[in-house]
Amino acid sequence: ADQIREAIRFVWKNYKQHAWGQDNLNPVSGRGASAGFGHAVTLLDSLDTLWIAGLKDEFQDAVDYASKNLEQKLRNVGGGVSAFETTIRSLGGIEGAYALSKDERLVPLMKAIGKRLNDHVGKNGITSYRISGGKGGMGCNTLAESGTNQLEFNFLADVVGDSSIGSKSAAFYPYIDSRPSLDGLYPNCFERGRGKITFGADGDSFYEYLVKVWLQTGRKDDRLWRMYNAAIDGMDKWLVQKGPDGL
Repeated sequence: ADQIREAIRFVWKNYKQHAWGQDNLNPVSGRGASAGFGHAVTLLDSLDTLWIAGLKDEFQDAVDYASKNLEQKLRNVGGGVSAFETTIRSLGGIEGAYALSKDERLVPLMKAIGKRLNDHVGKNGITSYRISGGKGGMGCNTLAESGTNQLEFNFLADVVGDSSIGSKSAAFYPYIDSRPSLDGLYPNCFERGRGKITFGADGDSFYEYLVKVWLQTGRKDDRLWRMYNAAIDGMDKWLVQKGPDGL
């Protein structure tokens, strides 16, 4: 554990020295880079890790920086930024840190970034890849983009006491459940009703979130449990392959 902690401390020290407030530290050049996000995404994504590792001084420095600078940075974030990555890394990082530390300074940061992202969720919970509404690499709205924000918005809704925040993205579940599937598996480009089906990029986290949201919401939503089990059975039927040795 001590070796892991010291490795995290070493990386964090270099990030602070060479790239403080930027999205990335480029390891070869040793310089900071925006990586297109423009709101210190590595810093936000690392908050819960710092807390778990017991690096409380480093955690406090990071929260201090975010408290003073994040809202201004968000005002400058362009529409081309990935809503998907911002949700799981930035909003999720802040929420994880708050769940562990209960540091109240994180609440207005959650609200600021959560509002920007929640405003982006459209009809039936459909969420495009970019904040501006632009598509990602597949040229369509994908399962992962619309099915990988429910955990974060449910958590935020609970913290601020506004259920409407979670209900917008949760609307994706009855919508997708009404669409045709192959034994519980949906095309990544679900609106087309055909095309690539995978547990890899553009599809994976949709299936992952089905069971996680079911757990988060008290194991009460039978639809989520049914959809998850159907997808696992469908994966076993259609996607699992075995070699001549049986592996």
